[in-house]
Formats: sequence, C-alpha cells, structure tokens
Amino acid sequence: MATDCLVFAALRFEASAVGTLANLPGWQVARTGVGPANAERRAEEWIDVVRPRRLIGIGLCGGLAPSARQTDVVLPREVVDGQTRDAIVLQQWPVEFVQALQRRLGEATGKPDRAKAAVIQGGRMLSVATVAATPEVKASLHAEYEASWVDQETYSWAKCAERRDIPFYAVRVVLDRQTDELPSWKRPGTWLPALTLPWNAVKTRRILSHIGRELACARW
Repeated sequence: MATDCLVFAALRFEASAVGTLANLPGWQVARTGVGPANAERRAEEWIDVVRPRRLIGIGLCGGLAPSARQTDVVLPREVVDGQTRDAIVLQQWPVEFVQALQRRLGEATGKPDRAKAAVIQGGRMLSVATVAATPEVKASLHAEYEASWVDQETYSWAKCAERRDIPFYAVRVVLDRQTDELPSWKRPGTWLPALTLPWNAVKTRRILSHIGRELACARW
C-alpha cells in the first residue's frame, strides 16, 4: 500500500523531533544520513519501498544571507546544487498550513523561555557537499549563488522526487547565521561556539517539533 507522505531527515536528532508523524496513518519518517550521496541513495531506497504520494524534506540549515536569523523557519521556493548549479523549483506549501504554522510559532514564542521564530516563504536554498563553517565561506556562497540558506541534502531529495514525478516540499530551521562560525577542534578560536551550539540546537529542535505538530494537523 502506498504511503501518503514520506518525510526525510538527515539526522536522528532531526527525525526524532517529528517522529510522532510516523504514528499517523499514511505517514513515514525516514533518516537518509548526512551529505548529498547518502541523501540520494537512501531516498531512492525509501521511495522504492513505500511509494509515497508526497515527499517532505525537513531539518536544520545554515544562514547565508545577512538577513537570515537563527530559528527562522524557511520554506524555500528553489534549491540549487553547489556542484552542478542545477536548480529545482519546489512545491509551494498550502496557504492554510503556512498560516497555521505562523500562529503556532507565535503562540509558542510568546513565552520568555522560548526561541523566537518567523516563517520565511520563498528564496533559494543551496545544497553543498562540505559544511559551510565560517563567515567567510558563507558570505562567498551567498554572493556566488544568491542563496539565502545552505544545507547538504535538500537538492538530493528534490532530485529523487523530480525523477519519480513526486511533489516535494522543503522546510528547514536556521541553526547558524552568516556571522556564526561553526566549531572545530582544528580551529581553537571556535571552541567558544562549541559551548553554545548545544543550546542553539535545543532551540531549533523545539521549532522542528512545532512544525511536526502542525504537519500532523494539516489538510492537503
């Protein structure tokens, strides 16, 4: 029996945030692993098994544009491959879902202990093979590709969907801004961000869980 909606996430951390969707009739949540190659290979395998009518890619991303803020929820209109420069136009989310998500996030972030989040529609996501870890790299990618956000898997998922003529939707939450440097033990100057990254991840995972709850209520 075909699955109505298959949700892709790269990491267990991301998939578990929306894991309750797997308990709903017609829904599946699948981890594909990190990076373009893993994303494409595992997505193809899952599509062959569950034969979904719709695909959703979900998870965290980095900000490339100076305007990208941490915990922003982004619904990109286009994703471009950083290697081939090929671009794929993504499905537009139903207006009712976007409005309901905005309301849910507004109610959640009205409390002082909750992260603030805004829903951003449109714009370009860039998928790359190597993590964009420094402000210099992010600024360069923003200038070169005119993309507002960066991840590693969305293009691969979208390409698999395009091959099978399956509608594909993407939703990501911004973990790091253009000016943020991701931690690396090879760069001692990034050790301080290593202390704050877990808390930032907790905030963004909370936003992912709100997205999952709203997806569970959505009428397509």
